[in-house]
Amino acid sequence: MSTIKLHIPRPKTALSQMIFALLIIGGAFGLRMVLLPPSGRVIYSTFYPAIALIVLLCGFRLAMIGMLFAGALAYLFLLPPLNVFKVLNLEQAVGLITYFIAASIICFALREVDERGKRMQVMNDQLRDLMSTHVVGKTLAGLVEIIATTIEVRDPYTIGHQRKVSQLAAAIAKKLKLSDLSVMGIQLAGMILDLGKLNVPVEILNRSAKITPSEEAIIRQHPQFAYEALKDLDSPWPLAQIIYQHHERLDGTGYPNQLKGDRILIEARILAVADVVEAMTARRPYREKLGLEAALNEIHKGAGKKYDADVVNACIDLFRFDGFKWKD
Repeated sequence: MSTIKLHIPRPKTALSQMIFALLIIGGAFGLRMVLLPPSGRVIYSTFYPAIALIVLLCGFRLAMIGMLFAGALAYLFLLPPLNVFKVLNLEQAVGLITYFIAASIICFALREVDERGKRMQVMNDQLRDLMSTHVVGKTLAGLVEIIATTIEVRDPYTIGHQRKVSQLAAAIAKKLKLSDLSVMGIQLAGMILDLGKLNVPVEILNRSAKITPSEEAIIRQHPQFAYEALKDLDSPWPLAQIIYQHHERLDGTGYPNQLKGDRILIEARILAVADVVEAMTARRPYREKLGLEAALNEIHKGAGKKYDADVVNACIDLFRFDGFKWKD
């Protein structure tokens, strides 16, 4: 079922608004001169529709100015007696006061209606975005889970690595007070962090001996492989870029593009820290666990140099003060 939206065109500039408001007041003033005899109580009634129209077309402030202007015009030109000093009788004074009260009520009432309409529109937009994001998020989460399982079956030494990185990265993002939408994007990106390793030969990934420079060069291509796979994905988050940048470092020593500073997405900076911490606390084919303290010391030494200092501080606080633990 389609709905009809009433769109009221508004003058764009302050000058055009002022001219338009004066035309409305002038029209109301002229109408009053033609149709109504000078009378204290009814003399201002013609201006009420004019003021309401100014509120709708030009805004609240201009309507208040117009109200005062219209009242001044009526006082100067319409109220008898027509002498220089304009002495008000009781009936005229009551009419003048009534005019200002009624016109003010019109201005405030229409402004409130306009504000409530705007708030309702914002709420409707947010609800629609939330529903859309929820559906997309559930679908992506299912696909991500399948991809993560596929990667881990191929590389058993990193089973659980992506899930743990995802958990820690999401906790860091919440600690930094990022939006719920950003947290969800970081969580999903963490789950497929090593997607590009599907293009790396298994014998290289599972080798217990030290890898050669040429093999390391192949491994370092996995962010590029992931980017190519994800770049055309329609998603609320820049997943391709986040994963592409998660091995970049603030000082430009990372890979694959040696990005520096703010050129690296905040989501990628969070994943970089979470990835390092998890990797150092887990066993690898070529080494034993290094431990949590070694991992925290590593990111602390690189804070502000290799790693985002705020992200590092949030990560350390999670472990040392908030009791963060990975879920199995």
